[in-house]
Amino acid sequence: MVKSFIKLTEEIKKKVVESIHIGNEYDYKEFMAGKKTTIKNGTPYNRMDFVYESLIREFSSEEFYVKPAGSGNWQKHLQIYHKPTKTLCIVAKEDRVQSIRLKKSNLDRKPHYMESYSLINKNKHVNEYIGLNEQLALNFPLSSVDKGLIPTYVGDFYIQKKANLLKLIGTLDVETFVLISLVVKKEKIIEVRGHVPQEEFLDSYLYSEDWSNYIPVPFTIDSSEENNDQQVSEDIQIGIKKKILEKDSVSPSLKKEKKQKKDASIE
Repeated sequence: MVKSFIKLTEEIKKKVVESIHIGNEYDYKEFMAGKKTTIKNGTPYNRMDFVYESLIREFSSEEFYVKPAGSGNWQKHLQIYHKPTKTLCIVAKEDRVQSIRLKKSNLDRKPHYMESYSLINKNKHVNEYIGLNEQLALNFPLSSVDKGLIPTYVGDFYIQKKANLLKLIGTLDVETFVLISLVVKKEKIIEVRGHVPQEEFLDSYLYSEDWSNYIPVPFTIDSSEENNDQQVSEDIQIGIKKKILEKDSVSPSLKKEKKQKKDASIE
């Protein structure tokens, strides 16, 4: 059995997923309902802002520390820090995560904040999980590299990642970084996963969990029950119509005879 490095309780994971769902399914759609344009080329509004807002409402408590964070030209994201377990989480769309991971061969760029956060998981988790202590040692001697590419866990790129990380977390005492990824299709959250990235964000995850079972299922009326309700309603209407038709179908002679009997009883 693979050991879990995510120390959050199942209740916390459930609240994370439900908050994401509320921000996407209700808050965002409610806001957009009054912002439709005639041409409908698209929308400049960021769906993730509403997901973040919902998470802030849920996790602003003594147990957690929530804070918008950003650095340089990055868009702001949300830090969710669980104080008891010293776990720092961020939430991102899966397609955005993969776009960063695909930039493996291009080091002539500034590191993304996801890559910087992944340094939190260096060595401690890596050693315990796959034993890469020597390979990922941060004191890798640059002088020993005579030819070929310098590994991405040393050199200028690593220095930039570490500098960014210090700006992002400040004095927070963080033991584990958890990346919560979302898959959104047709405006619905269809998948939520929790990942513990390696120090090298581009490598495979140390550990992953599927939290999708916590996505609320919309209430739907069973089709058979709906058909039964319709049938009952139709039967009632048919019964009422039948009585009306029977009343209207009494022959004139019977109506006359009934009237005569009534008059006689009055006399």
